[in-house]
Amino acid sequence: MSGPRPGGRLWMWILLLVALVPTATVARLDRWAAAAPLEEPELRAPWVPGVVLVGLRDGRRRMASRGMGSQALATFPELAPHPVEQVQVLALTRQDVLELRLQVPPGRESQVIRALRVDPRVAFAEPDWYVQGAVHQSPESPVAPNDPYYRAYQWAMQRLGMSRAWAIGRGGPVQVAVIDSGIDLDHPEFQGRILEGKNYVRPGTPPQDDAGHGTHVAGIIGAALDNAIGVAGMAPQVLLDPRKVLNEANSGSVSDVALAIREATQAGARIINLSLESPQPSAVLESAVNEAWNAGVLLVASAGNVGQPLGAPSVEDVLWPAAYSVVIAVGATDRFDNPTAYSRRGRALDLVAPGGTADDLVYSTWPDGVPCPAPLADAGPAYCGAVGTSMSAAFVSGLAALIWGERPEWTRAQVTAVLYETARKLDGPPEQVAQGRVSGRDALRRALPPELRLEPPEPTYLVELGAPAFTQTLALANPSGEPLAWEAQVVSGRSWLTLSVPMSGTVRYGQPGTLTAVVSPTALSRGSYTGTLRTVGRQRDGAQTVREWPVRLTVSAPLTRSLYLPVVTHAPEEGGPGWQEPDARGRQVYALTDNSSIGLLLPFTYTVEGQAFTTLRLYSDGFVTFPGARSVDNLPVTCLPEESPAHWAIYGWWADLDPRRGGQVSTFQSGPDIFVVEFADVPSAAGTRPSYTVRFQILLRPDGRVHLVYEDVPSWANPVVVGMEIQDSLLYTQVACVRGPEVYGQLPRGGQRLTWLPSDLR
Repeated sequence: MSGPRPGGRLWMWILLLVALVPTATVARLDRWAAAAPLEEPELRAPWVPGVVLVGLRDGRRRMASRGMGSQALATFPELAPHPVEQVQVLALTRQDVLELRLQVPPGRESQVIRALRVDPRVAFAEPDWYVQGAVHQSPESPVAPNDPYYRAYQWAMQRLGMSRAWAIGRGGPVQVAVIDSGIDLDHPEFQGRILEGKNYVRPGTPPQDDAGHGTHVAGIIGAALDNAIGVAGMAPQVLLDPRKVLNEANSGSVSDVALAIREATQAGARIINLSLESPQPSAVLESAVNEAWNAGVLLVASAGNVGQPLGAPSVEDVLWPAAYSVVIAVGATDRFDNPTAYSRRGRALDLVAPGGTADDLVYSTWPDGVPCPAPLADAGPAYCGAVGTSMSAAFVSGLAALIWGERPEWTRAQVTAVLYETARKLDGPPEQVAQGRVSGRDALRRALPPELRLEPPEPTYLVELGAPAFTQTLALANPSGEPLAWEAQVVSGRSWLTLSVPMSGTVRYGQPGTLTAVVSPTALSRGSYTGTLRTVGRQRDGAQTVREWPVRLTVSAPLTRSLYLPVVTHAPEEGGPGWQEPDARGRQVYALTDNSSIGLLLPFTYTVEGQAFTTLRLYSDGFVTFPGARSVDNLPVTCLPEESPAHWAIYGWWADLDPRRGGQVSTFQSGPDIFVVEFADVPSAAGTRPSYTVRFQILLRPDGRVHLVYEDVPSWANPVVVGMEIQDSLLYTQVACVRGPEVYGQLPRGGQRLTWLPSDLR
């Protein structure tokens, strides 16, 4: 039997259209009929069902005149004869082509593509192919606390990444004993969460704080979050057990401290915070500490404070009770993760945490009626600044409580292990930096129960009859920082669905895995098919989870053509302004070399978070820093924030680029309030595999807004970072970081625009 002659089905469709459409449309069809015989679109790979991508010539005129709703049909007359349900504008290219995404009924993609390809006004028409997507891990979605002093004053919380930790979890009613000078029992930050406690200084009276120290420590541990007043605490849902052993002069006895430890343990404390120090060991104190430890209590103590500068000939040892081996001894760091001069150090030191300096105080709660040595100008008497390892211990206790609140079934050993495993390693000898500075963000991520996820969870493919086999890379993700071993197999649909090796591996947050499915539809008849993948995830303790994931395949033959009136809508413009061109002042081109930079004067003052900049530094590797006089050349590409020493930077496409090999790096103004940094066709450095070029712009506005406009970037590169950081890296946003096996977020695509306000950085 002979097959249909080329173009035969098209002529049948044209006859149908002539009977149904107005004369103007018939004339258009005459032009199509006069064209050369049509080739079938090569729909031999999977594509997104119901989507056609189209480019229309003369794009600028069309953009200028396009209407909304049904009026837009007059702007896009080429689309009128087709079953188009929705039109979305994607981009206007440099070649003056208006790129559109059309929504059409699934199964009619081939029909629409064939007809549009022969229209001279159409630059291209193609399916929305599925891509062999690079695996990515969704970034955190940080919270923005409404506590008014958080953003401006709580640098320590920001350094620990607490806005991202709280997005993962806010803990629970873990009982924390604060053995100190008491707590302000009426402070609004602790309402409903203060237990009876005990006053050992004046027995029989409430443990009201008359020194300030205990309230300050308690606020770091557990001040309320998002209550629209004051500050935020590490674990905002903890129960605070106040044990007053220090008088109004912050002085007390070892015997009272020992008794408070014993009674707090008997009262059910899971964590005991000891932000106090003794210059001498005590058998009574050691006995109480050991008793609490044997009962499963986590004890945290400040390492102690001295005036000895770092680098002095003698090294001051950690004081007691921190010096006892069963107690976590905590030293102090400053705003930039450097050990402070006052923090005691030695082999007994376990962890470090922010303790502040005279220039960067740690702000927290304060009792009414007690003079504050360092008040906040606009905060009133309820909040005060302080410095010391006492604050550092409170941060660790608060983080331990937050972890335990999320995983109440854990043992003390598991909580302690997370504190150590997720601590950020710092430069310096162990006697000063110990195991590292605790990280709230990483600790909460590590505390998340591991879970194996398939992305997408229901892979769906549409192919034409007789399509050859194809492969599709699926992502395996785990939201937890705890590694999860996995293996996978096909349990149904084996006649057309198989897996390529490897079919096992390990996955954790930031280090996703891949699973390659092989779909072989060639011998399948027209219809819908469902296969099943089974994954097994195994935790380090041997626990395992089994899940099954459907894989759906539709084999489609060309459908009978029909015509109906389209309804055209437009997606709203997103992301901010598009590609910029210089104003009458023109552009300045820079002859940058590999790994080079240059300081530039801004045409206006760029202000972000109260910091005003008049200069910036432009780097050949696709980013800028502030101010222009400070250079951080030859940086390795690193994820944000801690690993980058830039502190104030915008990373448009931070990668190893080399302008010497081609392209152009320039700056210009496109208007009085827009300063543009442009990388135009700049290639990757020699040795990058695969090599690529980038074309993007960084737009600055005086009020701190930043726009990133991407016209041509690769779908995958390694390494590369896109993001922004301010306030000495305390506040940041990271769109994507790809570095070796680490993958966070998703790289921007060509035609995409991003806009950041200063408030978007957290």
